[in-house]
Amino acid sequence: MKSLIIGLGIGQLYKKVSEELNYETYTVDMNEELKPSFTSIKQAIENTSNIDISIVSLPNYLHEPMAKMLADHSKIVLIEKPGLKTAKRWQHLVTSFPNTRFMMIKNNQWRDNIEEMKQLYRSCKNVKVVWNNKNRVPKPGTWFTNKDLSFGGVSRDLLPHLLSLMIAIDPTYKNTVWLFRKAWQKWQLTDLLDSDYGTVDHQGIYNVDDKVELEGTLSNKLWTFKANWRSNQEDDVAIYFDDQRIPLGLCPEYAYKSMIEEVVSNVNNDQYWTNCLDQDTWIHQQIEKL
Repeated sequence: MKSLIIGLGIGQLYKKVSEELNYETYTVDMNEELKPSFTSIKQAIENTSNIDISIVSLPNYLHEPMAKMLADHSKIVLIEKPGLKTAKRWQHLVTSFPNTRFMMIKNNQWRDNIEEMKQLYRSCKNVKVVWNNKNRVPKPGTWFTNKDLSFGGVSRDLLPHLLSLMIAIDPTYKNTVWLFRKAWQKWQLTDLLDSDYGTVDHQGIYNVDDKVELEGTLSNKLWTFKANWRSNQEDDVAIYFDDQRIPLGLCPEYAYKSMIEEVVSNVNNDQYWTNCLDQDTWIHQQIEKL
């Protein structure tokens, strides 16, 4: 198997996982200090062939052009959340390249306690999924907090993870009836004197949502989603089934590995990729409506 990792931020994790799977692994990054295989995608395409899986882990605004460049060069293209700007653009990408498999990365669906969550779900009445950070605004003032480049803030950064868990737990997710959906911008760049996730660039832009809440019903249960980049409260990253708390935290490495193994093994399974398109389209639709 051959893999191509584009972007060596979170891409460092994908590189590690790929090597642990004994894939022939190539990397692309402009920063030569990171020792990539290539410093441009053009170099990578010219010097590699028969790539089985490519992983795009670049700033959001680069996802779509990069995916299109890779489409005829890779059997599978995985794209970091939040995917593309809209559901329509995602569908257009998938249908424009029928010989390439595309999936938005939803690594939390491969946690090893998903079955435990499903069991608790059967008997509960309320599900609450929270990703509350005390102070974890990603690189304020950079592309992360520039809506033209990121398409949004916490709704694009964290909410796809939470919605992907809903999909994994309840396959009737499309029947969700939303009662409340809202995204806010609570903070300004001048409020952010420091951050646990990157140096503040006070010459940059901060015009994205940093708080989001959704509430809806599905399978006679009330689902609540809450995500904050900065709340001045203690961190709480978990899913609650009534009063039963299941901690989440950052996704473990094995989940990424299981995800990659599964998509590679299903490369020729058309129904698998139809399901992926359904899930990815639905997530895009929910976040772009905020």
